[in-house]
Amino acid sequence: MSLSKYVSTREKTNFARLAMIVFGPCTDVLRDVLMKEIQPTDLRNKLKLFISNHPKNMIPPINQQQVQLVYTCDYSTFDITLLCTLLRNVSRIQSHSTRRGNKPRRGYSSVSANIERLREIRNKYCAHSANGSLSDFDFNEIYNEIHQIVQKLEDYLGTSTIHQNKVSNLRYCVLDPAIEQAVDKLQETVFVLEKTTVPLHLIENWNRQISKWKDDDKMFLKTHNFTAMLKKVRDQPYVTFVGAPGSGKTATARHIALILQQEGYQCLPITESSKIEEYCDPENPQVFVIDDVVGFLGFDWSSFSTLRKYKETLINPSMPKTKVLMTCREVVYRNKQASNSFLTKEENVVLLQSTENALNENDKRELLSRYQLGKDIICKVELGSTSPMLPLLCKLFSKKDKSKGYRPSFFTSPVPCILEALDEMKATNDVHYASLVLLMAWQSPLSIDSLEDSKSSEKEDFEEKKREFLKACKVSSLTENFIFVDALSEMEGTYTVKNDKQINFIHDSMFEIIAYHFGRDFPEVILKNLNNDYIANYIQIDSSNSRKRKRDSEEETDQTVKENDSVTEQKYVNDLCIKLKESQCPMLAEHWHRAAFVGDLFAAFGNVSMKHPYVFQPFIRMIEDHPYAMLDLIFLASLENDNFVYITVFGSLLKNLKPNHAHALLTGSMRINKGVLFGVKGISFVIYYGHHQILQCIIDRVIREKKNLDDLFENEYTEGFEMDDNDEDCEDPDSNTNVTDRDCDTDSNLETTFYLKQVSMEQIRLVCLGCHSGDLTTVQILLRHVDINALNITDNTYKENNPLAIAIKLGHLKIAMELLKIKADVDSNIFEYSPLIGACKYGHISIVEELIKNETDVNLKCKSLNGGCITPLIMACQRGQLRVVEELIKSGADVNLAGKETPLTAACLNGHLDIVEILLAAKADINLGNEEKKTPLEIARERGHLDVINRLTIVH
Repeated sequence: MSLSKYVSTREKTNFARLAMIVFGPCTDVLRDVLMKEIQPTDLRNKLKLFISNHPKNMIPPINQQQVQLVYTCDYSTFDITLLCTLLRNVSRIQSHSTRRGNKPRRGYSSVSANIERLREIRNKYCAHSANGSLSDFDFNEIYNEIHQIVQKLEDYLGTSTIHQNKVSNLRYCVLDPAIEQAVDKLQETVFVLEKTTVPLHLIENWNRQISKWKDDDKMFLKTHNFTAMLKKVRDQPYVTFVGAPGSGKTATARHIALILQQEGYQCLPITESSKIEEYCDPENPQVFVIDDVVGFLGFDWSSFSTLRKYKETLINPSMPKTKVLMTCREVVYRNKQASNSFLTKEENVVLLQSTENALNENDKRELLSRYQLGKDIICKVELGSTSPMLPLLCKLFSKKDKSKGYRPSFFTSPVPCILEALDEMKATNDVHYASLVLLMAWQSPLSIDSLEDSKSSEKEDFEEKKREFLKACKVSSLTENFIFVDALSEMEGTYTVKNDKQINFIHDSMFEIIAYHFGRDFPEVILKNLNNDYIANYIQIDSSNSRKRKRDSEEETDQTVKENDSVTEQKYVNDLCIKLKESQCPMLAEHWHRAAFVGDLFAAFGNVSMKHPYVFQPFIRMIEDHPYAMLDLIFLASLENDNFVYITVFGSLLKNLKPNHAHALLTGSMRINKGVLFGVKGISFVIYYGHHQILQCIIDRVIREKKNLDDLFENEYTEGFEMDDNDEDCEDPDSNTNVTDRDCDTDSNLETTFYLKQVSMEQIRLVCLGCHSGDLTTVQILLRHVDINALNITDNTYKENNPLAIAIKLGHLKIAMELLKIKADVDSNIFEYSPLIGACKYGHISIVEELIKNETDVNLKCKSLNGGCITPLIMACQRGQLRVVEELIKSGADVNLAGKETPLTAACLNGHLDIVEILLAAKADINLGNEEKKTPLEIARERGHLDVINRLTIVH
């Protein structure tokens, strides 16, 4: 007899997988539902009551064998049939709309409906299958339905994703060697959760991470203000936890995520904000957790740009209950690039070092006790001055048997204590010290696999790095890799942490401490091998190194010098910045020149060190020494995608930037009349960050080489354009007059007209960037070489990028005065409003005074962004700018000149009583209404400003 029909096939494997899912996690989730509804000790009595109340003329829906099973009270022995029977008849779960035993309507997702669906699937596909096989299509359809059912039941249970994960794991489990290869391929390409498109391997990785979180969470301490932090998370769609390294911001975010997981949220530990949109589930609540959301070593513009791209997703998630928990170092959070952004809104931020959230005395003692350190290990006086890193320090100190040299002073001055321990390690155990240095140099988790299985180019690069670092540590480069990995394993819990086969630092701050400890002796090795982020934020210039020289004053004793050195060294230790001597600064200048060459423009020009003469002077010498072609390539040419890495700096957000944004200006994207091209140019960053010495050098070199500044002001539209002979005759090569000053008949040549227009646009763009820099000298240099008339152009192409408006908005008085000196138009309707209205909005009284001196119209009306008209006085009243209001009235502003509001209604909107008093004293009409005919008193009543109401009532 042929046995061919019994041979294993793909369809039969599908059937077997379905049976495992139904009789495994599906049955388990029903057991948990029954456990939630009825405790085992109560089940027997409830069943007896049900049977006694059952109609005598009808057979009960449970047989004698099942009754005997129920009497054992062992839920693990109940099959899916018995579970469904008990849940339908004995529990208090309400029946679905079509009544128990009938197919639920599509879209109904009650507990009863989902239990009924599982029963139907079991009967139809498992118990009553004719041939024990399922097509791929049918299996996938049933699987998706089951997954949704289990998900809904787990939401009801609040058991996170335990059963869902089991269902997911069984979907592609290999049951037959014949199809193992095909299943492996499927695992690589098919996503587990169809709605959230999360791959199986990622789910497994997240589960491992969350499991580790739970282990660490056993030591978490709910501080005195934790309830308020949790409430903020419940009230807001996204929250950023901000604190010093080691202050517990990550632990707090994870603890809250675990609480939400217990409430039915899916927990997703992601590494970048773009994954929020990719993995979001509009039907189920999720909690996303992102560490160091806008940078680890310093502010990362690329990460911030990506985050802003998903601003709307954060503020209005597709599932209203979904939360995003982010962490951010305080030094990164304070970066001016992030200020005034949605990330820093007070209602969405938990500042762990703020007055209300900082650890109080009781919190600190409880923390010490939790780590079994004894509440009295620190005296009461020192307890108030403990480091913000106390949560991490407790963890490290609890391992003091492995970390020789730590003392109780560790809690008030941790970094010097760790550095002392590293000094001892370096002297007595050089291999262990070298292993920490290699982990720092690798800049990611380290393992034998990562060292041995790297791509040949990566391995060769690291071997070269390794030789350099080991030479500095005086350790043989022939030392086997496993010795370093073993050494790192021995320091687990003190300096390192192990996850699977990989080893990493126990905390981010340990990376910085090791880098500082090594780099203060070998800064040249750090400069050569660490990334730009670290160098930009942790390499500084030792301006005090002149103390090493012979003092001009012979009165200063050697003891004084030693004391000053000690104080300075202590400051360096606290900020963990490596200080370069004057002789070492050319190496840093060379590093930034290389960074600029490869297109890392933010790093090259956005760091503080480039402002120091010890760095920019050798940098300028490099500009002078290299061929002009190199200068053109770095500073004047638009960087190409395939040759440079600038696209990684900006991220995909560029396409969403508004033209008046500073970083859009950096890319030249204000040129919108022929579509947006992102022509990133090095000169833009030189100007934006106010490096006027470098700018002057570049301009001088261009004029010297080319006799004009065409190369500086060309863009994508003008490159390759050649003026004809007549045009060239219009220029005096010995003057600084640029092409826009040429007295030529441009109307007869459309191409020339277009060329000149594009050059004017580029000039405006560069001056705007200069205004953003706040550096007066930079702006003055540019103004000497641009067409001044172009700065007042009101064409829509330019309208939102006006230098005067930018200077006014940012409060750069000296730059604004410089622009006024060259007769910049003070009354044009530019930027958001006229210059005066812009100054009134931001409360820059000194600029208001200068504009008035320049005879600007204090009663000029402008169209507001939300429709209607607005005047300078209305804007100042609305924003509560008291001193500005006084100056405007003194200068003749009409207190009854109305736009969408009147000055008085604008002041009443936000309850500015002091301004209401001033307006009334200036004879403001109390009965004059706004555009909606509402009087000041009516508006004050609507807004509930009692003090304003009382004042207006007295006038009436």
